[in-house]
Amino acid sequence: MTTSDEYFFGESTNTANYTAYVKNTGLLTDTYNISLDYEGPGGWTNTFTTLNGTFNLGETDTVTVNPGDSISVEVNVNANSINGYGKTDAKFYSLNGSFGIVNFKFTTFGLDILVVDDDDGMDYEKYIVQELVTLGSDYGVVPSDLVPPNTNSLNTFNTFVWNTALTEPGLSTDEVNSIKTFLDNGGNLYLNGVDLAYQLADPTSPFYSTETNNFFTDYLHSSYILREHSATIAVGIDGDPITDSLTMMRLVGGTGANTINPTDGHYVNQIEAVGLYNANILSLWLKPDDHPAIRAFHGLHGKIVFTAFGFETIALDDVRSLFAERVITWLSIPVGIEETDPIRPEAFNLFQNYPNPFNPSTIIKYAVPEESMVSIKVFDLIGREVATLVDEVKQSGAYELKFNAEKYASGVYIYQMISGNFSQVRKMSLLK
Repeated sequence: MTTSDEYFFGESTNTANYTAYVKNTGLLTDTYNISLDYEGPGGWTNTFTTLNGTFNLGETDTVTVNPGDSISVEVNVNANSINGYGKTDAKFYSLNGSFGIVNFKFTTFGLDILVVDDDDGMDYEKYIVQELVTLGSDYGVVPSDLVPPNTNSLNTFNTFVWNTALTEPGLSTDEVNSIKTFLDNGGNLYLNGVDLAYQLADPTSPFYSTETNNFFTDYLHSSYILREHSATIAVGIDGDPITDSLTMMRLVGGTGANTINPTDGHYVNQIEAVGLYNANILSLWLKPDDHPAIRAFHGLHGKIVFTAFGFETIALDDVRSLFAERVITWLSIPVGIEETDPIRPEAFNLFQNYPNPFNPSTIIKYAVPEESMVSIKVFDLIGREVATLVDEVKQSGAYELKFNAEKYASGVYIYQMISGNFSQVRKMSLLK
């Protein structure tokens, strides 16, 4: 039994139509019993049609097929205006002992969570789906190629969980544009995948472009540091709403999919959160300043969690469950509720510039907790001052500035913020 189309993605007022084929590949005429199994919302109706007529869920039809011939089975699923995610199996068994089954999946618009299956047919989405089932989440699953044609309906969902696993490239141009539209309209995103940071933000990647780098910095709010990090264990960060008390997250072995595997050349990418109120959420083993995951805010309402490894590679069931629960919970909290005072910073901070590398300009953000004299200057690697960006009294608040390096040569530069006893230094790369 074969099929040409196994997914439907659309309004719950629509009827999904699928076609399956039963072919007799034997040498003798055979008789087949055909029926449906269904798992999904109550109130949906399922029927199938053969040359003998139309049959309901729970009924069986019998057809006879000559050697080399085939028959079609039309399967119809009607959601009857009930939003949800359902799976219908068309199955047969023959009097000569053969059997077969094909799966049809129906996801309506208007659910809480949309799982985007972008793992190149590897079925890794089952790891996050298992956790969503345990959490009792209202979710659906679609392959990534169904997302761009439905961009105008994506914000009927609150959250995307987008899994790219080992796919190269992890995101197409059309998929990037759909995610940007979703986030700009207040959607939430958990994006995860192997080498995804490298693909989007490393100029040596064959998939890199100005557009992918802008997406990485302006939408994922991340800075790319390193492709091949040697660590295969991550640890939580104290006080973080997602990873506090998460003492060890193994990324190889266990019951995970082992999509992080240095032996096969699949490493964790090192990234850094950029922007005010955005944060690193994991550190790498014995490297507290090296990070593979961030959480960020986008616009007035959107949130992002980005892990530079696939969710499916988390090795232990209990860690995978805890992380999924924390990610989904954090994304579901409306922006502003969990922050005590997003306007008044609690400490001085100089953030990593973005984009980085840049040409010719970049954004530098900094935080001032109280009225203070603030200095921010740029130096070359031998310590010569090349620019003064800030040199004045600042009130308490969050600030950002644009540094235009059009007149400077390519290279690494240091920028330093000084205010009273506070001093912080970061590096940025000008790449012309």
